[in-house]
Amino acid sequence: MRLFFSASLNSILFVLLTTLIVACSDTNELSESERRYNAAVTLHAERIEETRALLDEKLTGQFLSDINTLIYAKEKLDSAKSVFIDAKIVGITSPDAQALELRLKQFEKQAAKSSLSLLRAALEKTLNFQSSVHDMPLAPVSGASLESNSMIEYMGKKFNTSLDECCLKDLKDIEVFMRGAEGELFYALRKRILNVENDLTRVLSDDDYRSDYKKRLTQLENDMDVYFQP
Repeated sequence: MRLFFSASLNSILFVLLTTLIVACSDTNELSESERRYNAAVTLHAERIEETRALLDEKLTGQFLSDINTLIYAKEKLDSAKSVFIDAKIVGITSPDAQALELRLKQFEKQAAKSSLSLLRAALEKTLNFQSSVHDMPLAPVSGASLESNSMIEYMGKKFNTSLDECCLKDLKDIEVFMRGAEGELFYALRKRILNVENDLTRVLSDDDYRSDYKKRLTQLENDMDVYFQP
């Protein structure tokens, strides 16, 4: 009886030892594809968590104040999604990435509405500048034209700085955030943003173009109402 127990114990110990050896051997002998897959999963999870932390902890609730954080979060998510592509791993879906993508998509309406408001604000500021230049008193012919030109140049520089601070910087950030957004509305908005400086320059010198530009902004507003209707 004692001999049987001893033999059984030896058998159990042999099985356990063999299992440990096989396990260690399996760990040390992972294939290249298995190592690449494990590394990709780890990196993907890290970038997903970084994206989630940005959206959970860094947003203030004010869209224009949050725009740079949203751009960064979107870049992080794109980077997370590209991990498997870069590792040449196919057939992988990530529910976490899809959920974060939906969270970012919820900001597209605010991006669209903010961009239209800023385009209109830029137009109004441009027209006000034009009026102020037209309202300048005419200088006497005798030698005062240089002073008038200097004043117009000064006003122009001040206008450009003011336009950039009030509208153009935010518009450029919004355009970056809207890249990849689906639909003709976002394409049209991004086109207007990318051409805003040329558009406003033409507005100053071409009455017909000014009228046409106003109509384009009105059409964008109508398209937006249809696109975002409940």
